[in-house]
Amino acid sequence: MTLTYGISPRPKTILMMRLFTAVLSLCLTLPTPGGAAGWDDGEIDLLALSLEELMGIEVSLVSRTQQSLFETPAALFVLTADDVRRSGATNVQEALRLVPGVQAARSDANKWAISARGFADRFANKLLVLIDGRHLYSPIFSGVFWEGQDLLLEDIERIEVVRGPGATLWGANAVNGIINIVTKEAEQTQGARATLRAGSETKGGANIRYGGQFGERAFYRVYAQYSARDDFVDASGRRAADGSELWHGGFRSEYRHNERDAFSLQGDLIDGYAGQTTRFPIPEMPYLRSTDEETQMANINMLARWERTLSSSADFSLQFYYDRSKRMDSTADVKTDAFDIDFQHRRALGVRHQLSWGAGYRLDRDNLQPSFKLGFVPQERSTHLFSAFVHDELTLIRERLRWALGAKLEHNGYTGFEYQPSTRLLWTPTPHQTLWAAATRAVRTPARSDSDVRLAFRFFPSQPADPDAGPPIGLFFHGEGGIVSEKMRAYELGYRAHPTDALLFDFAAYYNDYDDLRSVDMGKLEPRIDGPTPYVANPLRTDNSMTAVAHGIEMAAEWQLAKKRGRLRASYTYTELDIDVREGGLPDGPASESVPPTHQGYIWSSLNLSSVLQLDAIMRYVGEINAPAWTAGPQYNPYLPDRNIDSYFELDLRLAWRLTPRVELDINGQNLLAAHHPEFVDFFLDTRPSETQRGVYSSVRVDF
Repeated sequence: MTLTYGISPRPKTILMMRLFTAVLSLCLTLPTPGGAAGWDDGEIDLLALSLEELMGIEVSLVSRTQQSLFETPAALFVLTADDVRRSGATNVQEALRLVPGVQAARSDANKWAISARGFADRFANKLLVLIDGRHLYSPIFSGVFWEGQDLLLEDIERIEVVRGPGATLWGANAVNGIINIVTKEAEQTQGARATLRAGSETKGGANIRYGGQFGERAFYRVYAQYSARDDFVDASGRRAADGSELWHGGFRSEYRHNERDAFSLQGDLIDGYAGQTTRFPIPEMPYLRSTDEETQMANINMLARWERTLSSSADFSLQFYYDRSKRMDSTADVKTDAFDIDFQHRRALGVRHQLSWGAGYRLDRDNLQPSFKLGFVPQERSTHLFSAFVHDELTLIRERLRWALGAKLEHNGYTGFEYQPSTRLLWTPTPHQTLWAAATRAVRTPARSDSDVRLAFRFFPSQPADPDAGPPIGLFFHGEGGIVSEKMRAYELGYRAHPTDALLFDFAAYYNDYDDLRSVDMGKLEPRIDGPTPYVANPLRTDNSMTAVAHGIEMAAEWQLAKKRGRLRASYTYTELDIDVREGGLPDGPASESVPPTHQGYIWSSLNLSSVLQLDAIMRYVGEINAPAWTAGPQYNPYLPDRNIDSYFELDLRLAWRLTPRVELDINGQNLLAAHHPEFVDFFLDTRPSETQRGVYSSVRVDF
């Protein structure tokens, strides 16, 4: 098998190793610009900030312009670089567990189901994920292959998460939320840094970066990372075949030509594999055949941005990126290419009026080599997406009341024109209180998995009491070209309070009304003979017969201890999702996208034991998932995956010791309360689930 853009897997791995060695050589031979720093090297130290300063952190997801977190009219949560470091997370997915309203659960050692406010699945399609403005988007299913993401955590400046729709500014599929991962500018990462990690489940990891500059206006960094994760176990404690290895190399550079113009260029190359046990439907007992295999993955991307300041009240930006991905296993061989260009302009019209507008174009191309289990018709497809948005923000009462109104217009190749309006109101009765309300219409446009898919899902005996009484029945999902966009009307209320210098409260409530959700209709039975065993095919064709209502609350609180000794944080999320199917439809969503846990929460204690010792303890609770499987009749239940998950508590601990100003050592324990437990079960592609294990790892970070 060849994983290639013209290179076989082994030579590409050698290429990544050479890149890693080259970065290490740079670190050892080149001088450190300005000297190496210690624990607070260019990072936001959460415990060094007052809560008032923390609320002043500027974010850009809700209005596409910089505004303080405290005065943002949306359910917005920010994980800073220090949050990520002190959480003990080894990847972004683990850090997202700490965001109220977000469900982040493992289905095996490398696959994740992540969404906000419900509808989580490995192939969740209602959550938009960005890295520095680049969409982590698969045109196959409108979501993210999380197993192929392995960011250098030390280079993350912050993770902004909006729960709720952001489609007015960011477009279709930003329905239930947006995750924006912002990496540090190259100027913030000058010098050399290396990190080594090893443990029981995190088998091994190493990353190294070097940042330098050319003259006074140009900065750059280069980096390389290797990550290896061990297999999890199944419910009986037997080892699964779901370990993974990833190599990740890249660079970022910035050049400020003058006081008005700034340019940046960055890119990544990722290569590796993710193990899994794939289950194939077969038309004879036991109706499934399992194969241990590795999904080979590769990605290359490049992003360029030009930002220009026109005046003190006006600016614009122009961004372009190219992204190419390849995945290959026994289910399918998939290649995707994406070209994206985005323009944005902002101008203040007087002291109370700010107008932003922009336009964009995206081209997606894909090619999927089919198997008996999965195929697409046509095999190749190109889709074009044209978009434009306008966002107007008006100050009604200075420093007290603001009103924002906006809309996005898109044209896609599946449903034509789509519009997505939004209105938001922000009231600040006192400098320490903020109330906000919002009403939004958002859509989730179809993807290849809705329109073109041909998926062999399961075989069942026609007579469960007597399996030999007749030919088995095979369930096949068929995409339909006439499917329309899923629609949502969202209503939100929020309140933030900062009553003292040490206390912060954040509350959000929402009501989401969904219509035209993806469902399936029963097709006509078709006798078939594709091999030695005849069977009856039962096609299930995609439709829009499902509706749903989701409502809930999300709460977070922080208490900063005296004399910067630490911080206590707590979060609670309540989510209720009710799904209904109009007459003539069969529910696809309850099976494929899952019902969220009703209750989630955590308590996080961050303590500074001394000037060189830090201790973090995170107790998490996740409620039970009651997800009855989709059935075409009660007799099929024994042959469908059981997706019910019991509630669980888990504990993560981290102890960090700053040996010298340039060396930090930490010891981490993850999921310490149980030897192993399940978190999520996939549905469609049906890889065998495994259970999250207790793990311990240690890492050392050196600046030199």
